[in-house]
Amino acid sequence: MTCLVITLIAFFKVSEIRTQPGQNNMALTINLLLAQLMLLVGVDQLDYLSIILNSLQGIFLFWSFILNKSVLNKLMLS
Repeated sequence: MTCLVITLIAFFKVSEIRTQPGQNNMALTINLLLAQLMLLVGVDQLDYLSIILNSLQGIFLFWSFILNKSVLNKLMLS
């Protein structure tokens, strides 16, 4: 998890890697970080909350690829 956070910090700080492939990697890094966090928090729980969180992660992954230019550019510019 620490390396994923370091990777995200590098993507936000270094503007040369904010290309289209870099933004795809950033979206995947965010989703890996969320997946690791959900695994650590709810590894022994199988209830509606974990199902909802997994569904939201899937939706975020889908839309981060579809709206990659508009969503992630706004995140990096602000």
